[in-house]
Amino acid sequence: MEDDLKQKIAIVTQQMAMGGIERSLIQLCKALLKRNVQVTLYLVLLGGELYQELPSEVRVIYMFEDYKTMPQILRSSIRKKDYKAFYAALKSWFINHTNGDPVKGWKYVSEYMNIIEDKFDYVFAYGAPISFSVVVTERFVNAKKKYVWIHNDPTQTSLNIQQYSELYKGYDRIICVSKKTKDSFIRLLPEFKEKVEVFYNIIDADRILKKAEVIIIDEDKSVIKILTVGRLHYEKGQDIIPNIVKRLLNDNLLFKWYCVGDGVYKQSLENIIKKEKLEKNLILLGNQNNPYPYFKSADIYVQTSRSEAFGNTITEAKIFNLPIITTNFDGADEQIISGKTGLIVSFNEDELYKSIKKMILDANYRKEFQRNLNNDRNRCISDINKLLSD
Repeated sequence: MEDDLKQKIAIVTQQMAMGGIERSLIQLCKALLKRNVQVTLYLVLLGGELYQELPSEVRVIYMFEDYKTMPQILRSSIRKKDYKAFYAALKSWFINHTNGDPVKGWKYVSEYMNIIEDKFDYVFAYGAPISFSVVVTERFVNAKKKYVWIHNDPTQTSLNIQQYSELYKGYDRIICVSKKTKDSFIRLLPEFKEKVEVFYNIIDADRILKKAEVIIIDEDKSVIKILTVGRLHYEKGQDIIPNIVKRLLNDNLLFKWYCVGDGVYKQSLENIIKKEKLEKNLILLGNQNNPYPYFKSADIYVQTSRSEAFGNTITEAKIFNLPIITTNFDGADEQIISGKTGLIVSFNEDELYKSIKKMILDANYRKEFQRNLNNDRNRCISDINKLLSD
């Protein structure tokens, strides 16, 4: 009887892979559970590095009955003699492998799923501006309210969201994770202006500080430790780092630059590091379930992104009062007052190099940023109760 009185929320996302969106989702689930909400998480793909960090109270449902590849879905539909599902999955596979319209492919795949008749107070599509999770919520026929999360800069997506504006008509709210993202979305789709609002990602500072104490990372004080956290990907901009490292080494500066994260750029970065003999100074740490000891140990945090919607790692660096140098992506100036609580520069090798060099050389300069961060009250906090108000 008590469960019947709880608000029920379904969240649809791709997978609990290592990333800022997934970490934010975990914190959102925890905040909802504290509010005595019943949370059901629908996942497109099995597993992921952060799956084990989901609270045990979250009910998890795999959308494709534990089949995570297209061949498995096709074999399953044949075995069940579900020829409609087989045809839908096959059409989707064909579209995706002939440079067709991926949204059309996702719609075909969603036909493989049963109508979800469970009653929910809210359904959240939690992912990119255009993704399978945004498409598939139409299967939730008994949801009272539907929200879609915009986690990426809508002007920087591979798909033109103006072309798919009909996807957003079925949503009651369009949640953007920064003011700049909201402004960009409204510029592209002004007809949805009244639905769009900002809800900052939830960050649990106490939990982060506690996790930073778990292990000790490189306490060598003779070199400056620089940290960058994020997927090794074009939009995160780590490809600019090796040249900056070479220039700093040519200045005979003592430093180590640690990169936490994995991704498609890993092999090319490893090749450059080996070719240029940068192994001692540019260290790729791969994915880390707990990156916070590296934050605690660092002297400078550098964000090299070409594009972000908000940049959770900036918020996390602020928790440790780390001097921050970041590129001017959407949301950067909502977290950093340039020249006071950090430096905001263009995505430009020369600007980053000069800013990092000054930060390495001048300990008093770093301490000034640390003092300002310690007194900073700009924490971009959102109220979970406001999110669930009608």
